[in-house]
Amino acid sequence: MASSWVCAGCRRRVPGYVDVCHCGAARPDASAVVPPDEAARLPLGARPRIDPRQVPWQVWLALGVMSLALLGAALSLLFVPRRPQPSVPLLGYVDRLPPSAPRPSAHRPSAHRPSPTPSPSASAIP
Repeated sequence: MASSWVCAGCRRRVPGYVDVCHCGAARPDASAVVPPDEAARLPLGARPRIDPRQVPWQVWLALGVMSLALLGAALSLLFVPRRPQPSVPLLGYVDRLPPSAPRPSAHRPSAHRPSPTPSPSASAIP
């Protein structure tokens, strides 16, 4: 018994265990069954394929550009360093990043400090 058959009235595929189609047409004899499509009868390896020589050069150019862009994106994900992101707190636990170096302030004190001079009142005492 065939797994399905094609209704002659409405051209639907009907399961093999059903003898009457939804349109009301009865299942024909095995000799009256419509043959399947030509491409479906060919073996899998013999089905027609696209000849690469018939594809326009613009399609090859677009495929090449997209391939290079995809390759560049993949390589950038592998080799470009990323900044560490702080972890999201989970149940109260927070993973702190190590402290960063202190930022230099706008005002820098000079390295040379003058020595204090004695006041004149201190030297005038006899």
